[in-house]
Amino acid sequence: ELRRCLTRLMEIELVRNFVLNHLAARMKLAGISAEQLADDDDLISLGLLDSLDFVTLITSAEDCYQVRLPLDELSIAELSTISGLMRAINSANKC
Repeated sequence: ELRRCLTRLMEIELVRNFVLNHLAARMKLAGISAEQLADDDDLISLGLLDSLDFVTLITSAEDCYQVRLPLDELSIAELSTISGLMRAINSANKC
């Protein structure tokens, strides 16, 4: 149980760091620090993602984590937060 919890925490941090790295330039322009960004903040509403950045983030995540996200089953709202992207990646990783 402890090992599973530790693995889950590592996965959360990996995805969070992946998204933060992807958004670093936009966050700097918006004056938003990593500490200010919650996992459930809508990245589109905050102006950190536009439509092109959203597609780039999703395809980059798919490449990085070697998954295919079922975009026809997920809404933009589900993928526009760090926590939503984490859930989608974890679900896609389950074979």
